[in-house]
Amino acid sequence: MLARLRGPLAALWLCLALGLPALVDAARPLLDQHQWDHAFALFAQESYLPWRPTTIRLTTYSSAPVDFSAYAVQPTDVLILDRPQGRAISTEHRRAVVRWRFTPPAGYRAEGNQVVVPLGDREGFFIIEARRGNASEQVWINRTRIGLLSKTTPDGFLLYGTDLGTGQPLAGMRLAFLVGSRLLSGVTGPHGTLLWRTTPRPRLVLAAWGHSRAALTFLPQAPPPPTIVALRLDRNVVHTGSSLAVAGFVRQRSGDRYRPASGTVRLSLLVDGQRRLVGSAPLDPAGAFSTHLFIPSMPSTQALLLAESAGGGSGATLRIERASALSLTASVACESHCRPDQPIAVTLSAMHPGLPTALPAPGVDLALRVVRSPHLSPPGGGETHWEATTLLDTTLMTDSSGHATFIIPAAHDELPSTFSIEAHPPGDETRLTMRFAASSAPVGVAILPEQTRVDVGEPIGLLIRGFRPDDGHPISGPVVVRLRHGTAQRQVRVMLDMQGRGRTIIADPPLGDNLVTARFSTPQGSALDATSVSVAPEALRIPTTTEQHIVVTADRPRYAANATITLRAKHDAAHGTALLTLDALRPGRFALAPVRGGKIEARLPLRTPESAVAGGIAFVDRNGVIMTGSVPLAIDAPGQRRLVTLHSGAPHPGSGSSLPVEIEDGTRDGVATTVIDLRTAGVESLSPFDGVADLLATEETTTQTSASSDPLWHPWVTPAGSRARDLFADLGHHLSAVAPPNLSDGVTRSLFWHVVRSGTSLHIPLPIRPGAYLLSVMRIYDDGGVGDASLVVNVS
Repeated sequence: MLARLRGPLAALWLCLALGLPALVDAARPLLDQHQWDHAFALFAQESYLPWRPTTIRLTTYSSAPVDFSAYAVQPTDVLILDRPQGRAISTEHRRAVVRWRFTPPAGYRAEGNQVVVPLGDREGFFIIEARRGNASEQVWINRTRIGLLSKTTPDGFLLYGTDLGTGQPLAGMRLAFLVGSRLLSGVTGPHGTLLWRTTPRPRLVLAAWGHSRAALTFLPQAPPPPTIVALRLDRNVVHTGSSLAVAGFVRQRSGDRYRPASGTVRLSLLVDGQRRLVGSAPLDPAGAFSTHLFIPSMPSTQALLLAESAGGGSGATLRIERASALSLTASVACESHCRPDQPIAVTLSAMHPGLPTALPAPGVDLALRVVRSPHLSPPGGGETHWEATTLLDTTLMTDSSGHATFIIPAAHDELPSTFSIEAHPPGDETRLTMRFAASSAPVGVAILPEQTRVDVGEPIGLLIRGFRPDDGHPISGPVVVRLRHGTAQRQVRVMLDMQGRGRTIIADPPLGDNLVTARFSTPQGSALDATSVSVAPEALRIPTTTEQHIVVTADRPRYAANATITLRAKHDAAHGTALLTLDALRPGRFALAPVRGGKIEARLPLRTPESAVAGGIAFVDRNGVIMTGSVPLAIDAPGQRRLVTLHSGAPHPGSGSSLPVEIEDGTRDGVATTVIDLRTAGVESLSPFDGVADLLATEETTTQTSASSDPLWHPWVTPAGSRARDLFADLGHHLSAVAPPNLSDGVTRSLFWHVVRSGTSLHIPLPIRPGAYLLSVMRIYDDGGVGDASLVVNVS
């Protein structure tokens, strides 16, 4: 019988027969042969407060004890530019400040452990070494009371040093700047600041105050472009043999300001890598251009329309469809009031072009595809198509009237919807692509993750946008953001500023896929958005800068040159002294203000602005975090982004009438080139000119801090001679990204497109058909300024 039994089964039978249970254990393979002891990983924050507990993260699979040692080092011994994990150092002849042992929980699973570093209240840079036998790894930590903040522009930077304990500026703090391969010394002034406006510029600054050290790596700044070209189209799809309306402006840099260019603009199509010149247009006194382009005969294709002038250029994507004996249109029964929780009827119409009217095309087969994305698009794009789903993929036939109606089923969640419709006759190049939004609330909210996949130990950065779905205007107020992972849930409250923007950081997210939702509640309904962010081990990279933002307000919506600006902010945990700045091309305009009862207020003289200006505030809260915030300022001055608003003279205009519109732009009957667009609201209803004035804001100030609410994490480094292995490579744990189907480009055509040299009064001809329409204008001024605005018009 034993001859027939082999391996573990034979050993088991023999042990049972002889009554030897120990042999049963010997026959079973040992689970832990210490093969995982050499695989572990360390992570540490880039800064710690010395009066708070310092913890590092140990990720391991084995439960074998780990011996830790801490060694005092200089920042220059460890730090390397563009390499967050730093360099390994030899500890063979160094004396440890402290040694201790940590034993992970029993069991065999990949688990992150928080390890307390017993350094008391010591300040300075330290190397923490973890060792298991001949396997060792190192990670650096910095325990400091120094907080550094920089405001960097292409023209230089303002550096500010503050005490993270008291919130007061650090005057006379020693600084060392890495310029090329040299270290240049400096000290902060009586306000804790240092202004740098010479070249070459440093890449790194090291600060010293007592036993504390701090470091900040300056992000590179691109120089302002010498020429800015803006291009806007009346639609994104055009048929061959028809004309396309285009408009835009050209700005050239003269000194520190953008001014209107002169000459002409060359317009060309880039098709399959070949350039085709299709026209040109002269520039008027405002540096604006407008024309109609004839689209020559060619096969249906994607093209790039290029506008070039004065050594600069810009492009706009365009779909060109070959003229056909068949035209397709679509209409949505609910028009601009579609709700995703209700069925939506859509009618496709096929027509044969004819004179004097088009003729229906009955019996035409239409291949139909409908895709739903559970999001609303914020102004300026940045959208995500996470969880996009194909709802319909079928074929319809037009009836005797050339119509084919289908129903988009109701959604069974609370999320809004953006629907993409594609329809075309099989084998025919005639194609209809349309996109429209459906929402149950009068407001929209969008989550824009800074990264949809983050490494282990990195925080999740989220930008939240609030806006009106009908015209894209920003909305402010509180948004509740939740992160869900399995049964675990976290919640934060984000306040949107006057630009409808808010930002939050979620620290230490769990491994795997995390569902993030944002809810904006109003009395008329709740707006909801959702997205997914994955946390997984991946290639080590330079992490992005993180700061905790606050809402900043200005005392007026617009300012004239040489005005005085009052900036305000409030935070219950703020204390000490706040730094207030006017962020423009030339850094250095700042003021210090005491924090009283969590409130901050200061007045700064604007002088004559040479570029786009924003008001910034920074202070230290009672948790030792540098809080920052800014607000763009509308300046009625040459070369500035101009704040433009529209006011209708008739609240409920009749169909076919003329609508009087007054433009408020800070001028009195000022003449400017005005581009007017009127299109149906609700179907790709965002203004075609949205964000065009931001093209002048090329000197955006980059704000960096060394003490954020969730400091960056950096990974380990393996010293020479260590037998440590990469735990994550051994585990082979990788999350696959799911690519949703591509959505069609939204397509609408302007019902009224007109370019005129006008003052501040307009008269807009309205369509005969009642409904909601979006009126948009782009104002291009002779002094180099640019503004845009939009208004929803309900035609009865």
